Amino acid sequence: MSDLQEVSQDPFQNPVQKIFRWLRSDDFRGLCFCFGISSFILTIAMIFEANLGAGPIKQHGVVASSNSACSRFGSDHLKMTRNSYDAAILTSLCLLATNPEEVSLGGGGMASMLFINSSDPTEYLDFTGRGEDNSKPVPGFMAGMLYLKRKSTLKMANFDNGFDRIPSLTYTHSKLPIIDTKLEELILKAIDFIEKPLNLPKGVKMPFNPSASLLKCLRLLSKNPRSFYDKGDSALEKGDLWATLSNNGNNQSYHALLDYDKKIRPVNAIHLNITNGKIEAHPDSARLLFALGLIDKRLDNEIQIYL
Repeated sequence: MSDLQEVSQDPFQNPVQKIFRWLRSDDFRGLCFCFGISSFILTIAMIFEANLGAGPIKQHGVVASSNSACSRFGSDHLKMTRNSYDAAILTSLCLLATNPEEVSLGGGGMASMLFINSSDPTEYLDFTGRGEDNSKPVPGFMAGMLYLKRKSTLKMANFDNGFDRIPSLTYTHSKLPIIDTKLEELILKAIDFIEKPLNLPKGVKMPFNPSASLLKCLRLLSKNPRSFYDKGDSALEKGDLWATLSNNGNNQSYHALLDYDKKIRPVNAIHLNITNGKIEAHPDSARLLFALGLIDKRLDNEIQIYL
């Protein structure tokens, strides 16, 4: 009998086959083993996908916004470049197109970045430049974006001039690259993302409101965003103006942001009653809108406007 038992144990079977036979002998045991192996493989895949092998770095954070599409847009850029400042700028630009009732380059949209390696769990920065003690906000949407861009450049390159440089700058920290992108390129990337919903299949709801005025302003921004910090004549004389368009029933309200001594100052809103495409406005107000490219002609107090 003992000889028969020895033969049944199959002495030629390798250890791997013995393990599989042991697992197949009990269904629950085999299920637990498969679950453990799949969890291990998934964990390894997530580590490689997130590039977290060297741990979190200083400019790596979490993008949060009021629109899921914009959050994903910013998060994708964050994952590719590990630059939280640029991710916040892109998310803010995206948010400009999410509200069909109001499109604003003067203060609309909200994007925050939360630093995951900070000793203070409440530390954050947003597009208005508020952060830390929240006591020094930077007014204006564009001023906030330039504030974030300048902080990004200073953090990475340690010099004041954050615009006159190569198109993209790579800074290595903790063996992981951080890519800094010029503000002009970020705006163009946002324009491309906002325009994509125009090609959605029939019946698919458009998540954005890519109005002609918004895209016109964004394209204007992409040409020379540093004009806020240029020295010389005022923005009113140079025509480097940025507008806010708010839709409210049949009335249209506009205001622009001007650059005086590197400070962003709002101009009083202009309430325009539109009749057959013509509106009444103060000559100075018409001059602002004309310089912005939102109107095609100016005749005293009457101007023709693009809607």
